[in-house]
Amino acid sequence: MGFREIQFSPNFTYSSDSDNIPLEFYLNVFPRAKTVDMFLGYFNSYTFSLLSEAFAEFIYNGGCVSIITNHYYSPLDHQIFFGVEEESLDYKSISQILSNLKKLKSTLDAGGQLFFDCLKFLMKKDRLKIQPVLFRNQLSHKKIMIFNDSDNTVMCNGSMNFTPSGLIHNGESFLVDVSWNKGVGQTRIIDEQNNFE
Repeated sequence: MGFREIQFSPNFTYSSDSDNIPLEFYLNVFPRAKTVDMFLGYFNSYTFSLLSEAFAEFIYNGGCVSIITNHYYSPLDHQIFFGVEEESLDYKSISQILSNLKKLKSTLDAGGQLFFDCLKFLMKKDRLKIQPVLFRNQLSHKKIMIFNDSDNTVMCNGSMNFTPSGLIHNGESFLVDVSWNKGVGQTRIIDEQNNFE
């Protein structure tokens, strides 16, 4: 099933203070995506745990995610993504987890060391890429996500830090453009795909 089967918000906006909340968007879009490009301000890997079921389906189906963020990370995320590589990673066990949707969902949901080992494994396989950036020597605070299901593209742009607080607590809102709606939204998608690259 692709993006066109999703019943998006009638006005293609999602807001924490409306009937169409950001969490609903992520839960519908992630499982159908093949690639996700995120240009973010703040990012925290634990957000994937909060989206465990949707993110597990995305990973199980071969999905790849590329993330550009500002340069602020939690100490744990900094160690996972940029620390010295550990030889203790059990590749066979992690491969088995990633090939079993039920195990993958429970691993992502639980957090903990195995969750982080899965993220490290995805990085080793180039299925999770993270790049911190500065914007003109200042804080990068752009917030755009581009999802592709092989046939269609969905892009959201607005207030959305990909952090647990941004997902659950903060007042967040964003506008969604879809590639099958012709016009300015389609142009915005093409422009932002080029900007991301």
